[in-house]
Amino acid sequence: MEPKCAKVALFVDIENLAKGLRNRGCQIVPEDLVTAAARYGQVVHAKCFGDFREPIVADLREELRAATLDVVDVPSQKREDGWKQFTDFAMLDDIYQVLFDYPDIDTYVVAAGDGHFSGVVARLRIRHNKRVIVMGVDGGINHQLRTAASHVEELSAIPLSLEPATLNKLLQFMTVGEEQGKIITFSSTMKHYRALPRSITRHALQQLLDSNRLLRDVMEIDGTSIKVLRINHDHPENQFNNKILSGPDD
Repeated sequence: MEPKCAKVALFVDIENLAKGLRNRGCQIVPEDLVTAAARYGQVVHAKCFGDFREPIVADLREELRAATLDVVDVPSQKREDGWKQFTDFAMLDDIYQVLFDYPDIDTYVVAAGDGHFSGVVARLRIRHNKRVIVMGVDGGINHQLRTAASHVEELSAIPLSLEPATLNKLLQFMTVGEEQGKIITFSSTMKHYRALPRSITRHALQQLLDSNRLLRDVMEIDGTSIKVLRINHDHPENQFNNKILSGPDD
């Protein structure tokens, strides 16, 4: 059991964790991150970093805040050679700020798998005598990062095996909106679809996207680019929608 006086700082690379778990057919549970960190002492600092325009994390804000994590939005920038991400830099900067501003924090929990954090983790442990816990997805933690840490903890995950009927009901809901001429986005579907918990709806949408039953497009509205979703009516598993809309007598 950890001493009651131990103080813990938690830093989360939310995109890294969410993508790693999705690749294993699982969803991230924000509350589990804080609960796991609290096993090492009193969590006095907890921040979550990511580009919250990304669909995989866009609708996690409320759950993260409900789990007492401060959300830090770090937008990526488009360049000629692609997109430049700044999440790692923002997270590293916050780690060093905490190190110098709060010397009484003795335990750092770095929830990430990227090798870019191996240097700061090693420095915290060796130069500053801090205990550093690396929390990540099994198979998704860089070897150097594992080696640098005081301890590695693999995240518990909730596997989701959604029934076809569950996915079809969601698509039916989206089809009605599409027929009514509504602009359908990841966020709007999460907001208005009430048949499932938000976390499962998010996973269902991602599963439909991964299987190409849903497609992503970009629409220009008043000079602003908006990522929209549209149903792939040519997909063989989506043919039920056409039958439902046309009716049995058509």
